[in-house]
Amino acid sequence: MNTLTVGGSEVSLATPMAVLLALAALIAIARIVYRQWRAQPAQRSHGWRIALLVLAQPVCAALLYLALFPPATSPGTGDMIVATAGATTAQLDDAGGPGALIVALPEAPAFAGI
Repeated sequence: MNTLTVGGSEVSLATPMAVLLALAALIAIARIVYRQWRAQPAQRSHGWRIALLVLAQPVCAALLYLALFPPATSPGTGDMIVATAGATTAQLDDAGGPGALIVALPEAPAFAGI
């Protein structure tokens, strides 16, 4: 999902998106500073507000990047297996990895240790 196939080769979208978000943050910062510089002295915003807006641009870009491309997590740790009606012991053994938490809903058959 994070790759694009171009001419038979796969291209990762993470790097171009990071560059695009960084460029957008820089343009937004430049726009804020330019607008503050061009405003009449009576219409200028407080310095703390401008500083907050300038610092918020890269933070928002980084959060958007992490939302689009979340960091990889290791599979198998913290998995939760939910046994429902019709679940068998063999299915639970196949699904549960090391450290998996197995819980049973009320309609599930009774399993030992669950």
